[in-house]
Amino acid sequence: MTLSVLETRPKTDSNPDSPLGSDTRHALADLVLNAVSDSYVLMVKTQAVHWNVTGPLFKSLHDLTEGQYQDLFAAIDDLAERIRALGLKAPMTYDGMQAASEIEPFRTERPTAGDMIAELAADNDKIAKRLILGIEAASRETDPATEDILTERLRAHQKASWMLRAMLETA
Repeated sequence: MTLSVLETRPKTDSNPDSPLGSDTRHALADLVLNAVSDSYVLMVKTQAVHWNVTGPLFKSLHDLTEGQYQDLFAAIDDLAERIRALGLKAPMTYDGMQAASEIEPFRTERPTAGDMIAELAADNDKIAKRLILGIEAASRETDPATEDILTERLRAHQKASWMLRAMLETA
């Protein structure tokens, strides 16, 4: 389920003189909200893998997921600050971010290492697809700053997916 910034945010606008119109900034902030929300939920999920993985891939997956959740944590701050630069409020609650995210929690308390790897790879792919839509919209609206930050995140999610899938070959 995806919540719209227009539905969840007050209509206050702290950047009324932006060359991007208010409706455009709201729409772009909505796309960035998706990225923040997906990243936050994935960060929590990735950290859960980091804590709970066992088996022969423990050390490799433990180290890989630590780097990934740390990258997500830093990215979330940058993305939320982009929402603020667009003149809107960043998300305030985990429930709101979870509702706006397309990333689902694990369905079982004890997934195998292979299942965890496959699910994280699929989650990164899902985020990458949404980011592409955001990049295209930012390009159409001539917002290179939003386009740039979303493109940076696209690269990170594609790399994360690739690295996780490479581990699946040994899982």
